[in-house]
Amino acid sequence: MLLCFVMVVFVFLPLASAQGAIGQQVSEAITSAIGAGKSVANPILSALMGTTESDEFFFAKVLLLILLFVIISVVLNNIQLFKYRKGVAFTVSIVISILAVRFIQENQLTKGILLPYGTLGVALTTILPFLIFFYFVHVTNMGGGGRRIAWIFFAITFIILWSYKYSELGPITNQIYLWTLIAIGVVFIFDKNIHYYFKTHEMSIFYRNARDRHLAALQAEYLNIINLDTPEAERRRKQIEEQARRLGHDISRTF
Repeated sequence: MLLCFVMVVFVFLPLASAQGAIGQQVSEAITSAIGAGKSVANPILSALMGTTESDEFFFAKVLLLILLFVIISVVLNNIQLFKYRKGVAFTVSIVISILAVRFIQENQLTKGILLPYGTLGVALTTILPFLIFFYFVHVTNMGGGGRRIAWIFFAITFIILWSYKYSELGPITNQIYLWTLIAIGVVFIFDKNIHYYFKTHEMSIFYRNARDRHLAALQAEYLNIINLDTPEAERRRKQIEEQARRLGHDISRTF
């Protein structure tokens, strides 16, 4: 047993070391390639956009430039004038994108572009957990008291976390948190009505599926006897037509 262990160590240790060395070489190569790409692209992009590489808005302008270029290219390529002139469409797209980004001031970039995206991120990261918890509470077989206790714990946790981060958050973020807290209170107060709506919605889905199954069975039977010329078949067809009409479907027009 000891001999096997020694053999495994001597066989796999060099392999592991070799793999570690290869991985380190690959990592260094990727880092060097990225550094080389940045050293070439950053001065060009900096000159085109009229900003310096050290500017904190440089990265945002680069992303905006890419976004505008992609959108404008898609639009121009769907215009008949540029459909078969790919070079012209590319040139026009890059020129418009550069002009749009170059003359944006820092305050315009913050207020007009970065702020809405930041607000979107805060809204999603705040509201999405609320919606997930809301769905969890109402689709489980939890009683009314259990749901209220769950919402109380959720609200307490939310308030504690918010109080720790309140001074670090901006006014918009705090406003979103406040409205989320109000939504928690509204859901807590109207818990019974909301849960009743969920149950009603589930029952409506159940009845609709049952109706569809019944109607499909009637259609299959009707199709099976549609060409039978007997008194029994005629009576049964009338019965099926009457049942289908009660379900809101005119089966005689289907076949």
